[in-house]
Amino acid sequence: MEISRRAVLTASVYNEKDILEAAEFPYIGRMQEFLKDRFGLSEEDVKLCGEILVDVQEGRQKLGQVLKQYEKNILAEADRERKNYLAYVKSIGLTPDFAVVDSQLYGTTQYYLGKLLGKRLKGYYFCVCKDKTNIMITVQGIL
Repeated sequence: MEISRRAVLTASVYNEKDILEAAEFPYIGRMQEFLKDRFGLSEEDVKLCGEILVDVQEGRQKLGQVLKQYEKNILAEADRERKNYLAYVKSIGLTPDFAVVDSQLYGTTQYYLGKLLGKRLKGYYFCVCKDKTNIMITVQGIL
């Protein structure tokens, strides 16, 4: 199965809380690129956004204001991507007992794919971040 963190993250956005959670992943760059890269917004969606620079970790208040402004667009795009991703999952005939295998450490794709499918998924990792700050472990029970 093809999976990308960006695709499954956006598809699993259902509300304002989800938008803020998705925005928490580190990103440094222009706000327009952030909105396109993180949430799939188009040039047309973000044309009025301006040239604000964003560092998610340092500019949370400003980021929250911008995300609120674009909430309707983000939720519409998330809905579109969710429908497409769920159609893709259905088209490949994924069996109910599958597991996510990844070489990375956080379990982000497992967490958001599980959220999208509404189920707890098994995950196998070559390298994992076991720090208590990794919410993916506590929410999905990776280890």
